[in-house]
Amino acid sequence: PDYFEQPFRWHDPRTVRLTDRIAETPEGDSRSTAECSSGPDGATRPMPSKRASAANGLSILVVDDEPSIVEYLEVLLRQRGHLVRSVKDGRKAADAVLSKPTHVVLLDLMMPDQHGLTTLEQLRAVSPDVGIIILTGYSETESAVAAMRMRADDHLAKPFRPDQLMDAIERIVVARNIPRTPEEA
Repeated sequence: PDYFEQPFRWHDPRTVRLTDRIAETPEGDSRSTAECSSGPDGATRPMPSKRASAANGLSILVVDDEPSIVEYLEVLLRQRGHLVRSVKDGRKAADAVLSKPTHVVLLDLMMPDQHGLTTLEQLRAVSPDVGIIILTGYSETESAVAAMRMRADDHLAKPFRPDQLMDAIERIVVARNIPRTPEEA
């Protein structure tokens, strides 16, 4: 199976195998599976170059108390060229955003120390321009709606596929006009 196209299964550590396998595209190109997607016919195709290069080099903060999710997101995002930091305590998120420039925050709503909505409010107070993607479980739809009203940029229901996450990040890059290359800065 292609682990970059499958949803991350939070309960199954075997799905965290993020290897840089090589796939051959119909055009004969060799690309890592991180740069390819499977079409409806099962053929491996390169992902559009816009997605592959559009959001490279972002500074992303992961705020989640589950080590397996944090590790998965760190590996996935670093393989795509991003600088990734993490905190497992929502109370530390605002300080982390203040300490280093941050483009995007991936914020879990359900954490033991502080609810994600409180963390979202604190993040908006210290950095109104940071992009925030809420990570929710299926039973948290009311909280997700509240988060969107509090100006979260997007939300993803767990489990989500890597392409869904990358698409959400891409929407933030476009909406906030984040430079894609040093020349655009």
